[in-house]
Amino acid sequence: MSALNDLNLLDPGFAACPYQAYATLLKEAPVFRMPQNGAYVVSRYDLVMEAVKNTKLFSNRIPNHETSTHGGSNAVAELYAKAGYRRWNPLLGTDPPDHTYYRSLVDRFFTAGRCRDMRPKIEGIAGELVDEIAVRGEAEFVGDFALKLPVYIIADMLGVPRSDIHLFREWSEASLPTGMNVGLDVELSNAARVIEFFLYMDKMILDRRKHPGDDILSSLALGRDKNGEFLEMSGLLGILLEILVAGNETVKDTLATGMIRMIDDPAIVESLRTCDERTLRVFADELVRLECPVQGTYRWVTQDTELGGVKLVKGAMVNLRWAAANRDPAEFPDPERLDPTRRNPGAHVGFGIGEHYCLGASLAREELQAGLRALATGLNGFRYAAPDAKQEYLPNFIVRSLRALPIRFERRR
Repeated sequence: MSALNDLNLLDPGFAACPYQAYATLLKEAPVFRMPQNGAYVVSRYDLVMEAVKNTKLFSNRIPNHETSTHGGSNAVAELYAKAGYRRWNPLLGTDPPDHTYYRSLVDRFFTAGRCRDMRPKIEGIAGELVDEIAVRGEAEFVGDFALKLPVYIIADMLGVPRSDIHLFREWSEASLPTGMNVGLDVELSNAARVIEFFLYMDKMILDRRKHPGDDILSSLALGRDKNGEFLEMSGLLGILLEILVAGNETVKDTLATGMIRMIDDPAIVESLRTCDERTLRVFADELVRLECPVQGTYRWVTQDTELGGVKLVKGAMVNLRWAAANRDPAEFPDPERLDPTRRNPGAHVGFGIGEHYCLGASLAREELQAGLRALATGLNGFRYAAPDAKQEYLPNFIVRSLRALPIRFERRR
């Protein structure tokens, strides 16, 4: 009997250990129709690349986005409307030329050169966070380090106070589409938290129009449409929410899974202390490839077509499974191995690809490298605070996000 018969990618516990399922898909069904919702999962690297490069056929402009994002419930869309907003993602949910325009409003803040210039600041924050936890000898790694590093940086870039970090985490997690049947009450609760974020940022946008600065908020607040009018508020808020999520989830989740690997294989820690900058960059990319915090994203099929020998009808939903493609042995030999000498480390799709390549990829790489190096050089003897405790992940089909990771360690002398 085929292992495909037992696959339920939408099971709330799937995120904890998805990789055997991906190996099965790559071998037996690289374009797999999920019986639970009828969507197709594309796992093979070459097929993912084929789809993502054809934005006209595989579109990001998904109809009924508000309801498709939150479990298909009209009640969620009604909640947004009652608050005076609509849920809209101008960066992730559009195709060129609209996507190109919206991205141009914030591109300059995330260029490779600008992010490289931020390296001393990023390294400084990473060092400060290591010092904060070093005196205790233990930490809840996700909340005390993995989250704070990217959120402090993105908060400064947005122009919002770091003191609201606890709110940023709640808003970020609430905004993530679960892709699973978690119940209408959860979907409505998540939508209510997103509306809180909208109200918070709405006030700040209006303030920046009166008192602009050199930050992302000001750039968006002053942006104009083709008619010379300020951009629609829901669109601005959607971009800000996307930046908040992208600005912390990828780095937070990669650092968390990176810490698990550092605990399980202490040789990695020693390697991080002594390796050169190029090896450190490859190491960070290998972590993103292997752990891939954004496991996959959806596309909408705009006309009847075929992919990998499977017929797709107009209106079908396709999930491009980045995390599976990153473990395709045809593209990455010995794909389960974290290899800091890998010949093609940048070929992974952990940051997406094409028009929707992650806006903050350069920043994420700088943060990952600084964070990993600071941990390895400042601390020693990483171990689990509760070795037998089960590691819990968010019940989410789109991201793989560890809820908490209690660890112990010693300050390195």
